Order: sequence, then structure tokens, then C-alpha cells
Amino acid sequence: MMVDSSDVTWVFVVGLPLTARDLVENLMLCLHPDVHITGHTDFPLAIYDLLGGTGSGDDSSVTVELRRFDASSQVVGKVGFPSRVHALPGMSGRSREDLTRDACESLRSWLYPWVRVFGDSSQTYCLRHADLRRIFPDCRMIVVHRDPDVYIREMVRTRGLEGNPDEIERQRAFADGVRREIRSIRDALHVEIRDLKSDPRRWYRTILEHVGLDIDRHPHIEYSIGQARSTISKDVF
Repeated sequence: MMVDSSDVTWVFVVGLPLTARDLVENLMLCLHPDVHITGHTDFPLAIYDLLGGTGSGDDSSVTVELRRFDASSQVVGKVGFPSRVHALPGMSGRSREDLTRDACESLRSWLYPWVRVFGDSSQTYCLRHADLRRIFPDCRMIVVHRDPDVYIREMVRTRGLEGNPDEIERQRAFADGVRREIRSIRDALHVEIRDLKSDPRRWYRTILEHVGLDIDRHPHIEYSIGQARSTISKDVF
């Protein structure tokens, strides 16, 4: 059944990359049948920047690619926006934020018309959360905090940074800067990984309630909580 755009809650998961943010995105949100978080696409900001004239010339464009999986196939949606999109018929006189929001809603209604909660998860939003709020003033943000030292260990392990102290130091400075910035985000649900580890069921309920969903009506709740518990028991947290 299609969900009207006025009934859709836009949600953005903000935090440092890799496992911690993915936990909230994939295991605590996307296992709910009414939710889809695209993950690592930055599609609202890609469109927003283009509308702001950040293209490199008349031929520049941005292609937003979102994927939908089902039991039998993969459906890929691609929408291209030319650099002069703000000059196309019907767009004059409308704000950059309104145009971006309409484009995002068109993508949602095309690929995921049945979901009530839709959005994205990205580290880009850590430093550009104000732009995201301008596009979606009523969106729900979930800010995931983790220990910068744990983040550095994961980066070293997954990206082979052993023996590269300059890059490790650069990543540490980035992590410290992001941590300070995201603590300033207001009107958001702030999730500390150490708290989530101590009581995953409580925090699962809190996260779902934040996006307007009832944990008691979640058809796969025990499986989802089991997956979350298994994941956060790993040493990457």
C-alpha cells in the first residue's frame, strides 16, 4: 500500500562511519518492515548542492542511485539532475530547500512507496546537519556517539593503516572534531554505544519511538534484538 508523502517520517542517522552507525541503521531500523534507510548515499545534500550552483559547468550533473532489493531481483533507480536544474520549467520562484525536498520525496515514492519511515545514514551529515535541517525541518535525527579510540582501532583494522602514523593522526583529529560537532546537534536522539550495549532492548524501544514506531508492533523484534546483541558483543565496539 502506498504511503502518502504527508505521512512519511524522514530520518537521518548521523555519526562516525563503519560499524557503530551501521548497527543503528541496519539492525535497529531497517529490520522493521515500515522503515528503509538508504545508507551512505548523501542524496539530499547531493541534490541540494547542485541546486546551489556548485556544479562544474553546463555539462555537470549529479546522479542519485538508490537500490531496492526483493526476493528475485535488484531494482536500481537512477535520477540525473543537470547543473542548470534550477532553470528548468516550473522551478523558478521556489526555494532550493523545497526543490530538494520534492526531489527526495519523488525518489522515495518511486522506490519505496510503502514505507512510513525513510532516510539516509552518513558521516557527511555530522558536519552538515544544519543544511539537512533546512531541507527537512521536521526530520528526526539519530546521533550515534562512539569512543574515538575504538573508531581509530577499527579504521586501522579495516583500512590497513598499520605503519601509517600520519594517516592515523589525521583520522584521530577528524574523529575528535566530529565528536565535538555532533554533541551540539539539538532536537535529536543521542545514542551512546556504551549505553546501547548495556541495555539494547531499552534503546531499541527508544529509537523506534523517536521515529514514531511502536516496538510492540514490530513483527521481528526478538530477531532484531538478537542480531543487535550479537553485533555489539564484538570487540569493534
